Amino acid sequence: MMSVYLIEQLDVALREYSSRLRDDFEISPQESNELATGIRREIQQLDNQTRHALQSEPPLSTTDRILLLNDFVHWWRTNPATPENPLGQVMALNYFCFVYLGESHLKRLRKCAAAPLGKKCATFLTDNPVRALRNALSHGNWRPSFDRLSIDFWARPGSVPVCTVQPKCSNAPEATIEPMQHFKVSVEDLNFWHILAIASTYASLSGL
Repeated sequence: MMSVYLIEQLDVALREYSSRLRDDFEISPQESNELATGIRREIQQLDNQTRHALQSEPPLSTTDRILLLNDFVHWWRTNPATPENPLGQVMALNYFCFVYLGESHLKRLRKCAAAPLGKKCATFLTDNPVRALRNALSHGNWRPSFDRLSIDFWARPGSVPVCTVQPKCSNAPEATIEPMQHFKVSVEDLNFWHILAIASTYASLSGL
C-alpha cells in the first residue's frame, strides 16, 4: 500500500528546505537530505510495544489512514493548483495536513521519543505557529491575503485562555480570555508545512 518510491520523492521535495531543517530542527545534512527515509527507518526499528502505540485507534484503523493518505497524495500530485484557482487546493491541504493528520497521527508521533526525527517533525507541526493556524482554520478565523501571497489568520497568542481568578473564588469577577491577534503565514512557509506534514506521516505509517 505504501510506496518506497514516493518516500524517495518526498526526500527530494524536502531538500528544498534542507538548510531550514538543519538550522531549526538541529539535524545533520544527511538527515535533512533523506528525512522521509530516515523517519521510516527509525519507525521500522522500534520495538513492538512502541510500534503498537503509534497505531491508529478505533473507529479507524491504521490501514484506513494509509488508504486515505494514499488517495489524498494521489489527488495532490495529479491535480496541481492553477493560477486561476489556487485557493481550492490550499484549503484542502490546510485541512488535511494540519487538522486531519495532526489529530489522527502527528500528536501520537510527537510522543515517540524513540523516533527522534519523527518526534521533531511532529512536535513542530503540532506546536505554534502551526497549531495557531490549525485552530484558526477549525474556527473559520482565516482568509487569503489580498495579494494571494500569504494567509491572514486570527488566533490567541497563548496556548490556553488566561483567567484572572482562581476557579474556587465564588465572588470573583468573570474570567477574561486573551484577545485574538492577527497573524500572517507566507505561501512559502505553508508549502514547507504541507510537505513536511505529508512526508512525516507517510514515512511514519509506512514503517509500522
